[in-house]
Amino acid sequence: MEGKPRFERTHEIRRRKPRRAACSDDPFFQRVIFFRGFSALKAKNNIIEHLRKEAAVVTSISNTEDRYLMLTCSKKVESHYHIYTDDQIPQMFSSHFLQLQDEFPLRELYSLLVRVPDILNRNYIHVKSSFNRDLPFTMKKSLFDLGYILDEELFYSIRLADWKGVSPVRAEWGTKKSLIDGCRIMQAYDSLSINEAFAKEKLLRKYRFYEEGIIQLCVCYSEEGEPIGCAELYLDQDENVAKIEEVAILEPYQRKGYGSGLIKQMLVAAKQSSMESCYLVTSGSDQVKTFYEKLGFQQKGKLTTIFKYLFE
Repeated sequence: MEGKPRFERTHEIRRRKPRRAACSDDPFFQRVIFFRGFSALKAKNNIIEHLRKEAAVVTSISNTEDRYLMLTCSKKVESHYHIYTDDQIPQMFSSHFLQLQDEFPLRELYSLLVRVPDILNRNYIHVKSSFNRDLPFTMKKSLFDLGYILDEELFYSIRLADWKGVSPVRAEWGTKKSLIDGCRIMQAYDSLSINEAFAKEKLLRKYRFYEEGIIQLCVCYSEEGEPIGCAELYLDQDENVAKIEEVAILEPYQRKGYGSGLIKQMLVAAKQSSMESCYLVTSGSDQVKTFYEKLGFQQKGKLTTIFKYLFE
């Protein structure tokens, strides 16, 4: 059979003219490079803008949280941390703590913890990290081994412009009746987890703010018209941010939609008061997080709490 040997045919194939590579002089190539660069720059700018907005949300929440605490607490500013105390109710753990600032050197945390009881003048240690600054895992493990209790405070927020929900639950606030009903529910609820005398003392500490409307004590009612739950709504006019706190539903009425219904009513009230967003603070429980996420809240920040009770 005539024809060129196989190795010669292969050699010819290899000498075929290669495909023309794109070059900088090619107009099509230039357009492709331009649009790719433009898209990458646009994506980068979008990411930067998103991060800027998220940082602004966290700053607003931090400022509102500080104003809410300052209703009952005094604050002393140190170089790397702030000291919150409330001498009128010394046994209230949540009103006595050190809040670390972003610039706090973590290498000094252990030596600070030893001094906290003297700083707070209490027989316990209570320290909170700065917003969104997590402690290293090795440090958390070391603190746990030393007997400290570590937990997370999660800050969940919702943009009220996006909120269009309604609630069938009846809720009231701002009236003499709702104030009486709310105080009765709050004291009854707290008495189940703390002693009755302390529950009353805790209520009296905030009663003036409820009465003056600085904090709205919102009450929800059963279908029979009985008060069965309450919660606080604090409106920060400086930040246009609302805070929901102390959500309390009596046990026989839990998991029946009253809690979510009350929160929805409070979101409506916050939106009508021209608030831009509303947030609340919760723990790291998956069940609790799912509950708030179903309502439209998104986690915007967190901090780690370090606690240790010193037995005498």
